[in-house]
Amino acid sequence: GLDMDASLIRAGSSVLLFGLGNDAYLHSNVQDAGPSSVGPFNGEQAWKLVVNQEDELSVKIKSGTAIWLESMSSGLFAHSNVSDGGGYSMGPIRPDMPELRWEVEAVDGDEFIRWNQKVYLRPLASKELYLHSNSDDGAMVSVGGRRDDDVGMWIFHDPKCAPLVGLDVDASSLKVEGGVDVCGPSVGLDVDVSSLKV
Repeated sequence: GLDMDASLIRAGSSVLLFGLGNDAYLHSNVQDAGPSSVGPFNGEQAWKLVVNQEDELSVKIKSGTAIWLESMSSGLFAHSNVSDGGGYSMGPIRPDMPELRWEVEAVDGDEFIRWNQKVYLRPLASKELYLHSNSDDGAMVSVGGRRDDDVGMWIFHDPKCAPLVGLDVDASSLKVEGGVDVCGPSVGLDVDVSSLKV
């Protein structure tokens, strides 16, 4: 059976940010003041979820936790002081400015954040706003009110776990390159975890 504990995301995990609004990933090579970088599954475009700088992997990320989003491609952090139609804000980690973090919230109200689960991303620098997932490649940041449709939601995918269907992934090539397994969500994104084999 599935180890349910393995479905929980821990501090220090690398994740791919899958946007339900555009069925693609927000890549971590975004530039400061630059537009969205959006594309297919690419394990090298991950983000690291930093809760504190020690980053013990024993810390499970709860819904409502404030996180730093560290770009695994640039080493910079995505700051949450973004505005609708503006560029991304990338820079060093700023422990002196905790409001530059993001709050991750489980859509379904679960206590903990899980792999392949729908989440909201809230920029703490602007309390009422949510990061929307409908920006195409080259488009500016989209933030606005809470939306209970795909545009308001994100999913954390495992960078070592390519989806089985869709998302412009050639599964056959992924098995060979860089040790990526094809073990992500199989049919769309509403996967019944109980049916997954380990």
